Amino acid sequence: MKTVIEAAAKTDVGLVRANNQDNFGYDIPAGIFVLCDGMGGHAAGEMASRIAVSTVLDHFGKPPQSRSTSLVGKDIGEVSQRANHLAHAIQLANQAIRAASFRNPQCEGMGSTIVAVLVEGDQFSLGHVGDSRAYLLRAGSMDQLTADHSLVAEKVRVGILTPQEADGSGDDRLARSPREEAM
Repeated sequence: MKTVIEAAAKTDVGLVRANNQDNFGYDIPAGIFVLCDGMGGHAAGEMASRIAVSTVLDHFGKPPQSRSTSLVGKDIGEVSQRANHLAHAIQLANQAIRAASFRNPQCEGMGSTIVAVLVEGDQFSLGHVGDSRAYLLRAGSMDQLTADHSLVAEKVRVGILTPQEADGSGDDRLARSPREEAM
């Protein structure tokens, strides 16, 4: 049975900011799907998320033999080569954002969350940083695949806060179910 991949995305400005700092992109033939949410300043977060998406897509748009020249960091021994390539692409995006921040003082401190999926055949690798989430929707059920990288989420994970207490912390996403989150 051949895997059929369809992609769609929609962003929303949310309730906090006046501008939308979300960016997404995908390349179905390359099997790469990326979603980012910027952080920092009016335009800086939007710029950071745009840089992250384009860096990851550009990395996987190159022929595989030329990707090795731009690897960053060390391979992780416990994961597949595909997952290592995804990790390297995310690290490249981080480097590109930092470089842009250093070039433009108005963008100091900008950053972005990222969630990316790399698909090959019937297998996929998932990488993420921050609180942008990946879900698996199958047979009418939605399951969260990632755990938020945030101080509040870590406090819930180690038992310092309950999900209800986290709800009162201002990060109400922790107390909602994935189905509520998608609404």
